[in-house]
Amino acid sequence: MVPAVILGSVAVAATAGAVIMLVFKNSAQNNANTVQTEIVNNLPAGRNASGICTTNTPTNFKQACADYSTDVNQVNQDATAGNIFAGVAIASAVGAVIYWVVADKAPLKSGYLQPVVTPTVGYREGGLSLSMKF
Repeated sequence: MVPAVILGSVAVAATAGAVIMLVFKNSAQNNANTVQTEIVNNLPAGRNASGICTTNTPTNFKQACADYSTDVNQVNQDATAGNIFAGVAIASAVGAVIYWVVADKAPLKSGYLQPVVTPTVGYREGGLSLSMKF
């Protein structure tokens, strides 16, 4: 049952990672939305928002456009990391359930596949002997 517990623990940790990345992604998206609103609200006369940061960017918009690009990249990176965490969480949970269902749950018979360590002590010798029943 140890593998099921390990897989379950991985699923819980990966779920926590996915939630954390969702929080980071939402924060970056809020920043991007704020910068986008500032850009739209301060457009020069005769310009529309489409392409303002990609072609003929006004000098006073260059920093805002750079900030917007950074925020959008951060949103994408956080979403990718969150999706990876979610995938690991799902795969680990499914693996734990499958292992739990198909694993042999019968208790081990006494002495079956259990190692035995026996100390050996004598005149000018000593050590350990390791044996196992099959």
